[in-house]
Amino acid sequence: MIKVHNLNYGFGNEESNILRRVSLEFATGTVNLICGPTGSGKSTLLKAIAQLNPKTAESTGVVWINDFQISQKRPHQIAHLLGYVNQQPESAFVAETVIEEIAFSMEQLEVSVSQMRENVNRVAELLKISELLDSRTTELSEGQQQRVAIAAALAAGQKTLLLDEPTSALDEKSALNLLKTLRSIADSTGTTILLSEHRYERALPFADSIVVLKGDGSAAKLPATPDSIGMLLPEWISPREHLAIATGKNLALEVMDLEARYSKDQDPVISNLNLEIRESEIATLEGPNGSGKTTALLTIAGVLQKHRGEVEISGSLALVPQRASDLLFLDTLAKEFAESDRHSKAQPNHTSGIFAKLVGRVDPKIHPRDLSVGQQLALVISIQLATGSNLILLDEPTKGFDYRAKQALAQQLVQIASSGTAVLLATHDSDFAAQIAANRYELVQGQLRKRNEASQ
Repeated sequence: MIKVHNLNYGFGNEESNILRRVSLEFATGTVNLICGPTGSGKSTLLKAIAQLNPKTAESTGVVWINDFQISQKRPHQIAHLLGYVNQQPESAFVAETVIEEIAFSMEQLEVSVSQMRENVNRVAELLKISELLDSRTTELSEGQQQRVAIAAALAAGQKTLLLDEPTSALDEKSALNLLKTLRSIADSTGTTILLSEHRYERALPFADSIVVLKGDGSAAKLPATPDSIGMLLPEWISPREHLAIATGKNLALEVMDLEARYSKDQDPVISNLNLEIRESEIATLEGPNGSGKTTALLTIAGVLQKHRGEVEISGSLALVPQRASDLLFLDTLAKEFAESDRHSKAQPNHTSGIFAKLVGRVDPKIHPRDLSVGQQLALVISIQLATGSNLILLDEPTKGFDYRAKQALAQQLVQIASSGTAVLLATHDSDFAAQIAANRYELVQGQLRKRNEASQ
């Protein structure tokens, strides 16, 4: 059981709090879905419950796990009670192999060696990762990373699990398999699970309740029923329509017989990839986790060295990677905007205007690292769109975006494409791809093929 009473959380006065007087209760063995617009406080709520507050944050209120009050406790004091997995689990990995990663938290809790072995085998079987125990954590797919991180969070017998956007980087099949596993864990072990999600329609069938954060600091709890979807879906979402404009005649990108691998001893991640993208064209790379989408983009951009083939780009290129925060280096949002405008030789407030259209206005004095993952992504997308490059590459650009932000991004991409810029994006979001792409391509085991159902 988790109980939250009168929780306030923010970085200034009460009126600007991200969470205001939030009181919630979650029964033992339930799966609870946390929903709300980008930047509404979903990640903040999970971190506040887990007592993962940065020093600059101010938090008041009381949180209980069962009969134990955890408010104001240090994370190591409650590690035996709850497990927390952030949006990018690989960033929190500390060990070289999966078995070491799962055992790490138990070592800190001074669990005996024999008990550690038993616990590792138990959670590995529960999460269906027994065959991965000797694998290196750096070689895991995103779906595997999520399962390993969850196993590590539950290894010491924790009965509370907090998950921040666990399916955002997963393909549809991997996402559904993970949600089924979480439902099974809750039912079979009595674990109470809280997970934040933007694509809540696919998580709804597995949930017992929904918490809606409205963006004004308040939170409302609803039963997880089909009627709740109508209360959650924004009224302004219209039926999806094809937004892509006609492509131009000149090539913006030509990829010829491209092959990429991470070492000479490994099989190619992508092989014999041939692709042409024309000016004003919006195209998508789709496919399951581990199919090579990110590798293809990074190789095209020159971040990864190609082993064979040619890449020809007409003009300049801008890349938005999955870990957008890697491109943020200034200490306020305002400084990032100003530097982007200066570097792009754009008019003042050009970058901030793009950002506001994507996720709304945010206090410009905030540190970019204090933004949600979705807001950080929106910031980097805004910076790259402001460059006026001839070719924009985006890796999972809707990760952490609500429906409104996706619609705004689609409109922004169509707008820049209409000026001649070509856009190539890797995505698991088939709805977004269908809405925006003139051509859709699928990577399967490193091989590229055109999707039969691609928009024309």
